Amino acid sequence: MGKAVVLDSSLTQFYQGVASGGTETGSEYNATAQATLEFDFGKLAGWQFWTAEVKAEWRFGGPLLGGTGTINPVNTAAMIPGADGSKFSVTAANVTKLFPVNLKEGKLVALSVGRYNLVDLLDEDFFAGGGTERFFNIAQIGPLTVLRQVPLITNAVNLIYIRGGVVPGVRLRIVF
Repeated sequence: MGKAVVLDSSLTQFYQGVASGGTETGSEYNATAQATLEFDFGKLAGWQFWTAEVKAEWRFGGPLLGGTGTINPVNTAAMIPGADGSKFSVTAANVTKLFPVNLKEGKLVALSVGRYNLVDLLDEDFFAGGGTERFFNIAQIGPLTVLRQVPLITNAVNLIYIRGGVVPGVRLRIVF
C-alpha cells in the first residue's frame, strides 16, 4: 500500500573534463539537487484516482563542459534548470486524474495537466535514463535543429490510455 505524500530528493554531482582531443582541454564541476513531492489525493482526501506532483531543481557550479569539439551538450542533466551558475526552478507541478475503463483488466484513461520537465519523461530504458543514474545526451533522441526549439520544461495536457495497469513504453505502473 502506497503513502499519501511521498518526498524524494537527490543530489547529483558532475566533474567532467577533456584530457586530450576536442578544441581545448579542461574540466568543469557542476551539480543538481532535486526534490519531488507526490500526492495521492485518494489517501489524503478520499478523491479516488487523483494524484499530483511538484518538483523543484537547483543547478549550481560551473558551466557545461566546453571544448569537446562538438555542438552537442555533453551532459543533459547539467542543463536543467540552466546551463551555467546557480539556477532554481519548479520544473514540474501537475495534477492527474485516472478514469477507470475496466479496473479488472487494468484499463484506464489518464488526463494530466500542468508543468513538466520533458527530460524526466524520457527517463526510460530506451533513452538510457535521464542522466543522473545512467549516461544521457539529448542529441541521441532527435536532430538538434528540432530539439533546440523544444523547451525542456513546458506546460502541457496529456491524455494517456493505460492497458494492464501499464503505460506502454513507460515505467509507470498503476497499483490499486
